[in-house]
Amino acid sequence: MAWLNSPPEKYGTFGNICVYPMYGKACMRTASSLTGERVKEDPAFKNTMASAKRLTDASRLAAAVYAMLPPSRQKHRLYRRLTGQAIKLVKERHTEGGVVVELMITIQLPRRKPRKKPVKQPVQQLQQGQNEKQTIATAPPVSRRIATVLLMPFPSPQRRNIHTLLAATRQEYYHSIERIEDG
Repeated sequence: MAWLNSPPEKYGTFGNICVYPMYGKACMRTASSLTGERVKEDPAFKNTMASAKRLTDASRLAAAVYAMLPPSRQKHRLYRRLTGQAIKLVKERHTEGGVVVELMITIQLPRRKPRKKPVKQPVQQLQQGQNEKQTIATAPPVSRRIATVLLMPFPSPQRRNIHTLLAATRQEYYHSIERIEDG
């Protein structure tokens, strides 16, 4: 790479030399032999194209979940985080429905900070409510969170496509939750 003393008339690739601006100055380097067509068709770049396919699928799923958020919570940083998590889940070969459910769990409102001093309950109240706590504790916390997420309403007609995607997923998770509670 070389810095040019005076800016050129125009930037671009001329023969085997590429001229471009960087940090407000003009730079020059040899042009790359790599073309978009070669990257897409050459077997040497099959892993690159597989990664691009994962990114395509993940960003589509992340965009669907991101669109469900109210405008007050839509931040580009959150969209990038959802896309990154979706890429990891697609890489682990999760189904589309499973990826959407995991992303929906991610976008839940953050939990409140725990109190500094825990509230002490009398022993009598604990003994009275012991049976209720045992029935709630039969399902693991993750399945309860999934059940909570799956019960979220989807009234908007723009979200109809995600609603149909989740219809099969809801049944699948409801059956798995029932199996956990029965077993």
